Amino acid sequence: MKFISDYWLIIVIVISFFGSGSWFVTLGGKQLHQKFAAMGDLKGKTKQEIIAAVGNPSAISGTADGKTVCQWMKTGFHIALIFNGEVCEGISHMADVSSV
Repeated sequence: MKFISDYWLIIVIVISFFGSGSWFVTLGGKQLHQKFAAMGDLKGKTKQEIIAAVGNPSAISGTADGKTVCQWMKTGFHIALIFNGEVCEGISHMADVSSV
């Protein structure tokens, strides 16, 4: 207990600065969301334009009608885009809990 009483102010500062650490866990999701937001409207952009701006997708899958769904996922953020060939048709779904 002597240690805690000697360094209580430092401990309080460190805990208040870092909080529970959740900001660090969701940092990748926040950064990914910011990259997508900086691109503006994704409809009409090519797959290569998007990959150049945000990086490679985490998953790629096909749909029954021959289109492609590309998904980018980081802790706290997930976005899925529908592509017709190489052109983005828009967002299939998106979840952002990086700021919660």
